[in-house]
Parts: sequence; structure tokens; C-alpha cells
Amino acid sequence: MTQWYVTLWRVLWWVFTRVWAPFMAVGFPVMAIYGSYHPRPLDLEALHLSDSETPVLIGEAWGGSQCRGTVPCTVVPSQRSYLVLPRVFSNAAITVVEDHSTGTTVEEEKGHALLVAGVWVACMTRRVISIVLLLWRTCS
Repeated sequence: MTQWYVTLWRVLWWVFTRVWAPFMAVGFPVMAIYGSYHPRPLDLEALHLSDSETPVLIGEAWGGSQCRGTVPCTVVPSQRSYLVLPRVFSNAAITVVEDHSTGTTVEEEKGHALLVAGVWVACMTRRVISIVLLLWRTCS
């Protein structure tokens, strides 16, 4: 009988290679294109961009509130994540813009851009290897 961790590994491998990697490989460029066609003016103002800088949208999280019983509501602000070119090449930071009831805040998470780039390259590599293997099997 197969051990539980072997089965778990196979399930996780299938999810990451067949579901998550294609979404990441395709979703990252789609999100960047969407952000360039529909930029949020408040975000552009909050990012304090110079004339030579361009924000690239790489993520968006919706906010909301969670209220239970007599406990005060927990409010989660909506946020957007940007790579600001060419600034990202000097500090490798993702710039996060959050909407609060009092206004907009901007936070730079230094080094996180390397993680985003690494994940995207790994997902693209997986897709390219799959296509090459499919062509090799078909043509041989």
C-alpha cells in the first residue's frame, strides 16, 4: 500500500504543474496588461512616480470586513501590488498600495520582486518543457 505522504506529494505535484503553473504563466502578463489599460489614478498618485517610471500591476486583493456576534468587525483593506520600473532593478521591491478608510498607504517590500520573478520563470519553464516534450513525442 502506498504511504500517505507519497499520495500527498503526487496530488500536490499534479495541482502545481497542471493547474497553478499555467494560471501563473498566463495570469501574470494578463494582469500587467490589464493594469496598463485601466490604471487607478489614486494608485498612480500614491506611488509618487517620476516621469521615467512605469507601474506594472502584478496582483490585486479585494478587501472586506468580517463581523461575528459581539466582537468588533475586522476590516481587511483592499490592496494592489506593483513592480515599478526601473525602480525595481535597484531595490527588487514590490510596492503595495492599500486602501484604508483614512486614505491610501504605500509600502515597499524589498526583495519580494525576486520571488515573483523566480516563481514566474519556474512556471514558464514548466510550460516550455511540457510543450517541447509534447512536440518531441508527436514528431518522433
